[in-house]
Amino acid sequence: MRTAFVVLCAVVLAAPAAGQAPIRRIQPAAFPVSATLAAGFGFGGVRARDTTELSAGPGSGWTVGVDLRAPLGRTLGVEAAGQLWHPSQRFCAAGAQCQSPGNVWAMRGSVLLLWRFKAQAPIYFGLGGAVVRFSPAPVFNQKLTADGQEDTMEFGGAWVVGYDFLREERLGGSITWRSFLMIPSNEGLAGGYDTPAFGWDNALLFGVRYNLAR
Repeated sequence: MRTAFVVLCAVVLAAPAAGQAPIRRIQPAAFPVSATLAAGFGFGGVRARDTTELSAGPGSGWTVGVDLRAPLGRTLGVEAAGQLWHPSQRFCAAGAQCQSPGNVWAMRGSVLLLWRFKAQAPIYFGLGGAVVRFSPAPVFNQKLTADGQEDTMEFGGAWVVGYDFLREERLGGSITWRSFLMIPSNEGLAGGYDTPAFGWDNALLFGVRYNLAR
């Protein structure tokens, strides 16, 4: 009788535990699926020089952009980003003030691999490739025709350093510094101009991010 009572108590006590599913803690991804709208200011690098130390290329101007992110693991992610940039068409002579005879439009796209040292760290880094199309060409009189200047296209590398913060469960913000090391186009350059190995562009952007994944 005593043995039967002990067995019955053991069954009653074990029943709730047997019915419970094991608790699994889901670790959040460092880069959940999200979209970010951003605006800021861009700074252009030199695209051409001549023997008199005159340099030319895109200057500074406002920029707007959008990026889409997706996770690749706990601390890794991928980003596809695009920006519309409106810099001046600048040229500078040695010992003289720079001049901007006009403005250009630049459409830039990039794909980057993102990572954080920890999944919940606010600072992140990215590295990848980029392409940009200038309309018209960023160097004054480059690709000059009877109808004006034509467009140019450049390819190169890109990297980013950013800071993310949350305001609500799915809504947050970001501050990013984007750099682009582009290979200047020498197509249609006037005689006497040489292109440097790279043109270094930068942009500071402030964005609003929305997490698409629950």
